[in-house]
Amino acid sequence: MAAFQVSGYYAFVGTVAVVYAAVGVSMYILAGLSGQLSIGHSALMGIGGFGAGLLTTHIGLPYGLALPLAGLAAAAGAVAIGLPSFRIRGLYLAVVTLTFAIAAERYVFRLDAVAGYAKGLDLPRMEAHTVMLWALAILVGSVVVAVRVTNSKAGRAMLVLHHDETVAASWGIAPSHYKLLAFGLSGFLAGCAGVTYATLIQHVTSDAFAADLSIILIAMAIVGGLGSIPGVIAGSILFALLPEVLKNAKVWIPFIQYSILLAVIMLLPQGLSQLWRKEPAVAGE
Repeated sequence: MAAFQVSGYYAFVGTVAVVYAAVGVSMYILAGLSGQLSIGHSALMGIGGFGAGLLTTHIGLPYGLALPLAGLAAAAGAVAIGLPSFRIRGLYLAVVTLTFAIAAERYVFRLDAVAGYAKGLDLPRMEAHTVMLWALAILVGSVVVAVRVTNSKAGRAMLVLHHDETVAASWGIAPSHYKLLAFGLSGFLAGCAGVTYATLIQHVTSDAFAADLSIILIAMAIVGGLGSIPGVIAGSILFALLPEVLKNAKVWIPFIQYSILLAVIMLLPQGLSQLWRKEPAVAGE
């Protein structure tokens, strides 16, 4: 029994790392390719998590069907918060997405129709090992989607859009179209990851998708390197495992996380991926 408990515990920790990695890949598509900075991915994860809970618990859909449907709901939410990107960008867009994350945490995820006010919502009970398999499938799927998009016409258009919207428009690239495509794809992947995260913890409240999580998510992506798929995965796993490594010194976790972020910004502008990449990162020069 003890051996099972240990393996289950590490499966739990590993699943969190895999979930973070999938969200990191979703942020690569949005920020690394199209250059749209979002600090609202915790809300997109929450839409996926609560959406799957409602579809399975209240409507009775099978988990395998509820997961992609919840991902589509998150994609719709991402497209909605992407609409302001038609007129604003950079820091202002980041503030809008962070506001969305705060509103989702404090109001939407506490509605009676969503979570029974503060009671929260249950999801289908699964062993941590089973949830890890779902999370791994989502991570693999996320990487496949990210690679295919990067090498596609849409990916090349997003790169031009990232570097200069005026040039993109002069080349016949519709900025609004590709911005929303990037938001939608990123939201779908983040929503699916949020489903597995919610399933892992089994009972979700608004605290599970707090706005603070969005800051951690963007920090881990920057540390890994927004312009690199292996980079965002590495940064995500690093930030997911830090609490486990420092479980006997929890008070130091935020300090060390943001110290790593500051050090990477100063010494490795392209993130950890700069350690093994010699060519310019996708995210820019």
